[in-house]
Amino acid sequence: TFGANQMYQRVLDHTSIWCRLSSLLQMSLVVWWGRWHIPMGVAPYPVPLLGVIGPIFAIPLLAKDQVITDELVEQVHAQFCQALQNLFDEYKH
Repeated sequence: TFGANQMYQRVLDHTSIWCRLSSLLQMSLVVWWGRWHIPMGVAPYPVPLLGVIGPIFAIPLLAKDQVITDELVEQVHAQFCQALQNLFDEYKH
């Protein structure tokens, strides 16, 4: 879904100490609000959303004795990112 990031706003800027602490702890400590300044997602801002479905993304089938390698993960991740970029480029406005 494109446009979902605009549904809410953060209380603090991304350069604040609170946001840096969130990154350090690898968990979100950031408070965000929506419409009427109601916190934490009860009433999002009314923004246009675009939901798209792309072509089927094939993932290689491995034999039971095969091990998933870092190279295979990187390869499939790169293919997924390219497919997502293609979707974005096709539907951006």
